[in-house]
Amino acid sequence: MKKDRSRLLIPCYRDMDAYDIPDELSNLQSQDMSKVGFMQDILRGVKVESLMKRGFLFLEDSDWRQANEYFNKVLDIDPEYAPAYIGLLCAELNVKNEADFANHKESLDDRPNYQKALRFADENYREKIGRLSSS
Repeated sequence: MKKDRSRLLIPCYRDMDAYDIPDELSNLQSQDMSKVGFMQDILRGVKVESLMKRGFLFLEDSDWRQANEYFNKVLDIDPEYAPAYIGLLCAELNVKNEADFANHKESLDDRPNYQKALRFADENYREKIGRLSSS
């Protein structure tokens, strides 16, 4: 995964607590195999990641319309996926990635996509994107 960003690793566990996952894997989105709907969650996760990659590629190419379309496809699958809202915000502001927000002069606080990203983000991601507005 470190050498090839097209690779995806999803730790799966059963009969244990998610907090018992080794530290090396704790930053990855893991799945509880004993949970009802486990396989659907795995398939949805793979599809979401694939669509996100396409969305970010469109941002790199400055194809804002296509990027917007792909991030919205992600939200059709998972309406609470915070990174997709950041992708939409990038497309809305015509920036190629999160790092480009540093060059954006306006506050992001009033932007609906930024507000939704903060609302649905986990603690780590919320901290990361929280710094975007203070740039």
